[in-house]
Amino acid sequence: MGSGCAKLYNNNKLNVDDTISNIISSNELINWKSNNQLYKYHWWPMKEIKNTSYLNNLYCNDGGLDKYDKIFNTNSKEYQMIHHFRSHDSNECDADWAGFCDKATILSCLYEYPKNAVFVCVNNNINIFNVRDIEMLMIIATNNSIKHNMSIFLGERNRFNTINKYEQEPYPSALLDMLKIMCASNEPFAMDIDSGSAVWNYSYNKVTVTEHDECLLEHTKPTYGKTKYLNFIINSDAYPTKNQCLWGYINTVECSSNDGNILRKREQWITKTHPDFIWKHFAKDTAWEGKCEINPEIDAGIVYKIWKHSISDKYQEILTIE
Repeated sequence: MGSGCAKLYNNNKLNVDDTISNIISSNELINWKSNNQLYKYHWWPMKEIKNTSYLNNLYCNDGGLDKYDKIFNTNSKEYQMIHHFRSHDSNECDADWAGFCDKATILSCLYEYPKNAVFVCVNNNINIFNVRDIEMLMIIATNNSIKHNMSIFLGERNRFNTINKYEQEPYPSALLDMLKIMCASNEPFAMDIDSGSAVWNYSYNKVTVTEHDECLLEHTKPTYGKTKYLNFIINSDAYPTKNQCLWGYINTVECSSNDGNILRKREQWITKTHPDFIWKHFAKDTAWEGKCEINPEIDAGIVYKIWKHSISDKYQEILTIE
């Protein structure tokens, strides 16, 4: 089966209505879908957003951290502002993208989103944590929820040199090899879709890669040698607006040398942007525990209990924590 993209929108996002089957002959190299469901989590920017602080900032008033402090007599909101904060008028280079997209992506791949609000009782004091509050706490506990002796990282963050600035690596053939590794298991994976200095991680659970003899997108085709085109369709059920439709080519030329004929290979991306790296973490088999690495004012074990209660059939019962 062939596949292609008639048009590209917003830096390679695929418009589903413009997907064309059998547009050109192709050879399918990967056709994969994860067995595990993805869940959508917010990326929680560090930059202060005053009018919608509760929807965006972990250190907001009446949010998950604030409620945790009131019931457990801790200072997690203050710690968060000291260590993970950008003011609304910050001119720091990462002010507009610094946040927790990597944590949101890990949770998206590994853990079911909170289903129900939870009444938590501590020393006869009761507070209600809604699903947004629970998500905030889970973001903080993410590093405590994964196996630290197991991870996969393929690619290189923000590859840069003074001659070519942001290079095109990983090139199409390398991305193909990376995806073959990731698609060898059932779990979803994470991908940074921005090859520049900013990092934008999202979770993905569907991959189709096809090889073609031609590409309908405007480009300069190499004059010599043999050229093969690769079309990558990398989709996310949780973040469909971040679906990727990428085209690149691999050109090989046979050259003569004193040592005999050798193949020279040149690769190029045709679409404007491409991923920077892909990666994966693995969920713990046991309950989370210990002080949260991101914010030690919060106990990961307590966050785990609240989350488990939220997705259980007993969510209407008060969760008492000693």
